[in-house]
Amino acid sequence: MVKISSEDITLDFLKSNNGKELIIAHNNETFYMKVYVKDNSKRLAVHTNGAIDYTIKTPPVYQRSSWSSNIEANSIFLDDKTLHYTNDKKFNTAWLIGEKK
Repeated sequence: MVKISSEDITLDFLKSNNGKELIIAHNNETFYMKVYVKDNSKRLAVHTNGAIDYTIKTPPVYQRSSWSSNIEANSIFLDDKTLHYTNDKKFNTAWLIGEKK
């Protein structure tokens, strides 16, 4: 994993860490993602995970990130951080609703 502040992200950084797991620090929060930059595309596709199977994988999860080579666009695969806050393994999807306050 490569950790960086949101203020320090550049296109060169993204290119040099193409497809690596990134931890982005922003306003005392951390966000997990994989970014795939394709020089020949002006398109962007953003992907989030759906339900996860905890018997196979635990967060962070980047569902379908292996498809990046088949997608003709720059791609961001976001981990659903909400799933980091639950101890209930029956709670397997959250659609980025955030944390309980």
